[in-house]
Amino acid sequence: MVHRVSLDASARLATTIEFDYLVKGRQTSTLSDFNPAFADVTNDQRNGYGIRASMVYEKGRWMFGPWLQYWNTTRSDPAPLIVAIGGTNFIVGTAFEPKNKTTEIGLRLGYRY
Repeated sequence: MVHRVSLDASARLATTIEFDYLVKGRQTSTLSDFNPAFADVTNDQRNGYGIRASMVYEKGRWMFGPWLQYWNTTRSDPAPLIVAIGGTNFIVGTAFEPKNKTTEIGLRLGYRY
């Protein structure tokens, strides 16, 4: 949702807020980049949400303001951790993406042309 308020004839303040619900996600960990004996692991993510918000001062073609992005996800489904030794694959454990909370904050400077 975007809301704009005129401050004067050429300036306005725009605020945005968004809620994102994670229906399904998938993460792939390329463990083979670390060691070729390890197989890559793919985990399904089934639950989480995100929030995005920003406030931008717009003057003519220029805009400037802070933004925030936040994600909160639950632990992923486990997947087998496979290692190849001498041409034979062995399951040596399970791998999962842990419960995660991520916050990103920044400043936006833009020019519309």
